[in-house]
Amino acid sequence: MAVMLVLAAMLQVGPWQALPPRTRSYRGEPAHVRCARSVRQNGEAMAIDEEITLKKLEVFLTFMRLNNLARVSEVLGQSTVSVHRALHSLEDGMRCPLFKREGRNLIPLHTAYTFAEYAQRVIDECEEGVRKVREMAGINATRLKIGSLYSLTLHCIPQLGDISWNPRFAGKPLNSAG
Repeated sequence: MAVMLVLAAMLQVGPWQALPPRTRSYRGEPAHVRCARSVRQNGEAMAIDEEITLKKLEVFLTFMRLNNLARVSEVLGQSTVSVHRALHSLEDGMRCPLFKREGRNLIPLHTAYTFAEYAQRVIDECEEGVRKVREMAGINATRLKIGSLYSLTLHCIPQLGDISWNPRFAGKPLNSAG
């Protein structure tokens, strides 16, 4: 700790700013523990830090779209402090600056615009994957599967496939009939 204070005094910054980004930890855990978790099985370092989450990407993309912390917090139903903290911890997880601070405002840097393109693709792919898996499991499916007894299969079920026989449902898609 004394070394950090001396280094901080030499650099004229706060003690926490004197630490390199990889050794800082907001959870109070030692840096070697945090770094050990970000190593793949084959020994290579992972580019994705545990600070980068889908929720933080959503906050980031909303901020990039609206450019206002208050509006982002209103849209997402979170406090402004939570939005700011999410953006700051995402920046720490990226290990590079995404924003320039001007007073209380955050100004996106070129790195933020570049990352936003990739983050949007990640969110889109994840949503598509969730939709496909739910569809395969029969949740939110666009196709209705009906099980029936053989005796109903001959007379009742064929009429369900063609609901135009009932004038109340004529011309309406099956999912909006009600």
